Amino acid sequence: MVKQDENIVEELENSFQKLKSELRFKCSLEELDKSFSITDNILSQGYVAEDLFLQISRRISDYYNGWANYLHSFILPNPHNMINVSESKVFSEEDRKEILKFISSLMVYVSWSTRNMFGTSEKDKAKYIEQSFEFWDKTFKDKMIYFMDKLLEGWKKN
Repeated sequence: MVKQDENIVEELENSFQKLKSELRFKCSLEELDKSFSITDNILSQGYVAEDLFLQISRRISDYYNGWANYLHSFILPNPHNMINVSESKVFSEEDRKEILKFISSLMVYVSWSTRNMFGTSEKDKAKYIEQSFEFWDKTFKDKMIYFMDKLLEGWKKN
């Protein structure tokens, strides 16, 4: 790791501990990293924002929004993209309904993050971080494994 990156990581760790003690949420930086690649994202930006909460919130939002857009292509595939069209055919009508419901769950965190930009209480900040992580850990992974297993089987059949 380059010296500048080491400095950013050290600053992140210190800022994160301060944020965690102020907001009193439970999850660790390591846990958030495993789910949302917080450290990698901050290193790619090249700085730790003065408002670390908003930087983390935006990263979580970007992560969930990216997945929501990917899942959306299973429901309304781009007709000019044969990959999208092929993948959309793998899912039954029941699966599509489940995907739409799941996209709505993801968009809760995207919208909540946008709302955070306009100010929120410390209690709500802690709640956002905790619930975003909990959703990833207890719901997101299992749902995505189910959807990705269906896709994998669909591609193997082709």
